[in-house]
Amino acid sequence: CLTLSDVIRTTEINLKTRFAFHEKYISGEFERVSLGAQYPILELSYTYGFPDLFASDFEFHRLQFSIKHWFNVMTWGWSKYSIEAGKIWGKLPYSLLKIHPGNETYWYDESAFNLMNYYEFVSDQYVSFYYTHHFVGFFFNKVPLLRKLKWREVAQLKGVIGNVSKENLNYSALPEGTYTTGKPYFEAGLGVENIFRIMRVDAIWRLGYYDHANISKFGVMVSMQFDF
Repeated sequence: CLTLSDVIRTTEINLKTRFAFHEKYISGEFERVSLGAQYPILELSYTYGFPDLFASDFEFHRLQFSIKHWFNVMTWGWSKYSIEAGKIWGKLPYSLLKIHPGNETYWYDESAFNLMNYYEFVSDQYVSFYYTHHFVGFFFNKVPLLRKLKWREVAQLKGVIGNVSKENLNYSALPEGTYTTGKPYFEAGLGVENIFRIMRVDAIWRLGYYDHANISKFGVMVSMQFDF
């Protein structure tokens, strides 16, 4: 069984492919920026860990698939969602498993779980999702003052479920404050965007795992957007 003081060495090769039908983008000299696509964007990633190569200690396979999409909802605004699923084959320490992204700051991070602590949950197979809806003033425009301010409403829901195999649980002890996602973890939020045309404020609620130490059940976070 590995301990926290053990040195971990790994050598990996990663292959990625992406399919975005009719995607629009801006291309520069060294990079290009996606403007989105009318259809779902699919991404597939495969990683192989080479044993004994450059003193690597582990052999494993990691497969990850994701789908992202945005769409209009009649006069109610527009939505976007992201679904990601992954699985890891091989006996590995917890630090090489999927560490679900947490956020312990007051800055809203769309790609993280904003009321999850850093390193709070790990998995070797999992499914996570993110859904948000931008109402584009559907409700606020009915209030004269809010219509003049041009504030916009936004709602969101995030979740993840997964587990860790018995082999990996027995291979390295999880540190204090790190757990498996044997039951779903959820967050929900309501926000206001387009404040001063660039600011967004979100109120986030954590929906479960209240027995974990040093967690917040509710938080208010800020971010900046430049959607003109």
